[in-house]
Amino acid sequence: MINPIHEQGFTLVEVMVAFTIGLFLTAGVTQVFLTTNKTNRTQENVSRMQENSRFAMHFLIKDIRQAGYNSLFCGDNDVLNNAYNHLDSSAAAYDFSDLSEQAVDGDDNVGANGSDLIRISGLASMRAGLDVQSMMTAATAKLKVTADSSLPEYGIVLVTDCSYSDIFQITNDPSTNVSASYDELKHGSGTVPADEGPGNKTQALTTKYGIGAKVYFLAEGSAGVQPVVYDIQNDSKGVPGLRLDGDQLVANIENMQILYGERLAGGNMYYVPAGTAGLDMTKVVSVKVSLLVRSPDDNVVTEPQTYFFNDTSTVATDNRLRKVYTSTITVRNQLN
Repeated sequence: MINPIHEQGFTLVEVMVAFTIGLFLTAGVTQVFLTTNKTNRTQENVSRMQENSRFAMHFLIKDIRQAGYNSLFCGDNDVLNNAYNHLDSSAAAYDFSDLSEQAVDGDDNVGANGSDLIRISGLASMRAGLDVQSMMTAATAKLKVTADSSLPEYGIVLVTDCSYSDIFQITNDPSTNVSASYDELKHGSGTVPADEGPGNKTQALTTKYGIGAKVYFLAEGSAGVQPVVYDIQNDSKGVPGLRLDGDQLVANIENMQILYGERLAGGNMYYVPAGTAGLDMTKVVSVKVSLLVRSPDDNVVTEPQTYFFNDTSTVATDNRLRKVYTSTITVRNQLN
């Protein structure tokens, strides 16, 4: 005979209590998950913002610091303006006689969200200061420079040993290495296609350059002297970003404001936007750059953020994070 006591199940009250406890536990676990997920999402967006700001500032600082054509490795010698120009052209794009005064220039409120634009003129930092590897056998001979130079075919360069200087157009492709130890630069006359630049009117340099001389990249042959341009514009998807020469370099840089520091009599400094009456760009010795960086993701915060940028307090129209990063950069070549 079956004992009826052993046939008893859970009562309705017990089931309801267990169900309620289960709901509380599930709600707790869900809340922990949502909080952790939100924290991780916020931290990920903050990290991306910091990464984007560092990357953008890295390029701006590098190029602004090296703006201008003075000093080089020859101290105060004006080797650029004293160089013999072999280029077979009188066009302004290939006239280097006034470059020593050029460094930075810009436009105010011309980009996305009223952002600024800056133009930086100077020696291309990634292809500057290449060492001449051996003495030329003749003034018409090829120059041997540091291997993997990244110098472009038909690029325009300056070679100097601080006593002599020459500007010429490369008439071969330096990437076609004949040796793992060096790249060769030819400077023949009349050997450049018409759409690649002016060519050289003479082949012989003013001296035979050797160890101790350096080669500096000046310009692409087909374009002549062109400044590096940084600005803020939206891409095809509407995402704002910092552009370098028209190509987006870093996304989610929403605005860039630039002030130019001119050194006045007595050593005083004042910072003003481009286009300010009385600002002499040839006397600008430092540049103050402020970047407004936004988070890649929306709905990172629960309500629109209020931020302060360019002396203005603004309430965002979305739920992204925003942060301002500012750096004051010395234009080293303008300190002389």
